[in-house]
Amino acid sequence: MLHGKIKGAPSAAYQIDLGENPGVTQAQALSVSWSSNWIANRDNQNYVGLINAGFSPYAAFGGALRAYNAGLQGTINTLSTPGPGMVNLNWGTANGNYVSGVLNIWINCFGGGRL
Repeated sequence: MLHGKIKGAPSAAYQIDLGENPGVTQAQALSVSWSSNWIANRDNQNYVGLINAGFSPYAAFGGALRAYNAGLQGTINTLSTPGPGMVNLNWGTANGNYVSGVLNIWINCFGGGRL
């Protein structure tokens, strides 16, 4: 599914918003190899930020997925809100299940692994 031919629209597999990420070219966004590395680095930075903010590895992993769309501070605010963690992480995401959906793929397709 390749789309987002104009700035401001998401592009390629990771739906990198070229308007929100002006340092990314459309060619980079359409490159599976380049965009895979870009999103891995971004998720890692968000994960480390959440660990440094005092969250558990599990909360930080789910939070890093949410931070891709909500930003790091927005995710810290979400995780700091009383209530069930996954419900909070899924709130406001596509179909209300983005974070749990990605975590299910990670567990069921890649064996989960250790955090």
